Amino acid sequence: RALRKRAAGPAHSQLQHTAQVRNDVIAAHAASVGPVDPIQMNYLMSRGIPYAQAERMVIHGFLDPVLGAIPKGKVKDRMLAILERKLINGQRSYYKNKK
Repeated sequence: RALRKRAAGPAHSQLQHTAQVRNDVIAAHAASVGPVDPIQMNYLMSRGIPYAQAERMVIHGFLDPVLGAIPKGKVKDRMLAILERKLINGQRSYYKNKK
């Protein structure tokens, strides 16, 4: 699948203080962009899971280490709801434009 000419994928930097010493700061910067693993998709779909749902399951699995670090509560619930809404809306938009 080709990206559109105006496609963008912003990555956000993060600073982490590991001690109370001012000079002890770790900077992290990362991004991951790519297609969903076709082997994982084939496995899920071979068990009767529809493509769109399987795609969301794989993406959730990829993000789980990060989302799992967020304490349970309203903030985490809200983030999961936003993520799911964006995944569903993104899928709708993508497949609508494919027709």
